Amino acid sequence: MKHLFFFALFCLGTLFLSAQAAFREYKSRGIPNTAVDALAQIDPEDAAKMDALNITGFSNFMPGGAKVVADARVFANEDTARGTDVSPAINAAIKAARKGQFVIIGPGDWVISTPIDLPPNKQVNLICTGNLHFNKRDGFRIVAPTGGPEPQHHLFFYGSLIGSENLPKHTRATHDAGMQPKWAEMKNTAVDITNCSKNFVLINRAEGFGNAVRINGEKGYGSEENTVSFQFLYKNANGITLRSVDGNSYVDHNKFIGFYGGQGRISGGLAIHIDGYDKPAHNGERYNGAFRSNEFHFLVAQVDSIVVANGDITEPLFDITIEGGDNTGVFGADPIQMRSEAPNFVRSPKYCGNGILNTKWLKKGLGVNGVIMGVPVYFDNYALLGTTGKTDAKGNLIIDSKNAVPKAVKDKLPKNIRLVE
Repeated sequence: MKHLFFFALFCLGTLFLSAQAAFREYKSRGIPNTAVDALAQIDPEDAAKMDALNITGFSNFMPGGAKVVADARVFANEDTARGTDVSPAINAAIKAARKGQFVIIGPGDWVISTPIDLPPNKQVNLICTGNLHFNKRDGFRIVAPTGGPEPQHHLFFYGSLIGSENLPKHTRATHDAGMQPKWAEMKNTAVDITNCSKNFVLINRAEGFGNAVRINGEKGYGSEENTVSFQFLYKNANGITLRSVDGNSYVDHNKFIGFYGGQGRISGGLAIHIDGYDKPAHNGERYNGAFRSNEFHFLVAQVDSIVVANGDITEPLFDITIEGGDNTGVFGADPIQMRSEAPNFVRSPKYCGNGILNTKWLKKGLGVNGVIMGVPVYFDNYALLGTTGKTDAKGNLIIDSKNAVPKAVKDKLPKNIRLVE
């Protein structure tokens, strides 16, 4: 079992970009099924055989003699779960784990009412097969090493991460009626990474958070080369947030992919939030912070907005498939907002998703000096304008149109979009 698990981790390292065609070099390949099969065979009761620690073995660290049990209970109309907070046992297991050992949270529903701060100087290899209820608090927080090498944590969540319980429905109807979840009131984060690099996080499902995943840079430093693989980020205010805390830090070269390199989906408020420092920074500018070469590979459906990007952003890759249906796709009026104005730009973005781009989504810009590669661009979902294009230095979208577009359609195009026939 132990050797099988290491083989699975080895398979995770085989993710790379295909170069079969002009835009396909930016697509992510999947991982061999042997990796998935190996991890699926893990049994928490065989922890000793795997050289792992099960949190149920740390009852002596629980306050008041409480047992380490998966007893979370969720009642109707309550936004938190009731049950035993097992965070002391998780922290004790993480502290006790030797280098290379795994920490296991088994099946069932667990309450974690206190955020888990991972150690800055020791790698944590954690496998969770159950559901974790965080009761509107933060989940797992990863921070910078203190004088040593990057810890390079590996976190595998095969159940659900739940921030808030019994959230309202999120549909086109509830959105239009103002009855969807109250995104602005959701502040907690499921997995938070600050000034730390080269971590791997696998999430089956995360629901009910202000941020499902947030990667931060602060105090002149930053986070880079982290990989997040997920199946479903559902009903979160922000699916993925990249943030400069002080306007003088960076979040570079991070990669967001589907579950084991397959499909991943974001549904909820805002899918991608690239958040520069929206206050006067040290140089007097707003929307500071550097965000370089971050990659996004997944499906977006049933979201209010797709991406809002403010800051000094360079060469982002958006391999995003956008569901185009009115009731199953994008609900907001301006779902793509890519800054194209001085002093901070979204520079040289690449768009190569498998879905479509609708001109009604593109009124707020796609950045400057970017390219669209093989993505059909439609006017109002019915008139194909083209499948390739670029943005100029002023943020205008220029589409290479190979087919005859009716004059009536041309006259209705947004001012920032023009055709080259």
